[in-house]
Amino acid sequence: MMLNCSDELVTEVLNEAVAQTSEALQRLPTSLLEATNVRQLLPQIYALSPYLQSTCCRYPELLINLIQSGALNPDEQSDSPTPKLDPNDPDSTTFEQRLQSLRLFRHQQMVRIIW
Repeated sequence: MMLNCSDELVTEVLNEAVAQTSEALQRLPTSLLEATNVRQLLPQIYALSPYLQSTCCRYPELLINLIQSGALNPDEQSDSPTPKLDPNDPDSTTFEQRLQSLRLFRHQQMVRIIW
């Protein structure tokens, strides 16, 4: 059975996701947002990837960290070292915390790749 979604519903959902993420992006300097074209690209990228949309809405800090590090800028990606997960992270003392760190790292890298 196929679901029939109207264009208006799809547009409404995308606009809501962009608005939710844009609230978090307001913490970034305007010059950084303009340089990376994030505001212009969000609706297009969210429309192409529901995973990216849900991840950025659930973890807006993840997107902010990627923007600040330059990982979403194709010109800077070749110069930056490959990110690594620190297995001895002092903030991750329990097994559950380490699993959460691993999940966030995986999400961050998937967002970087999709972008």
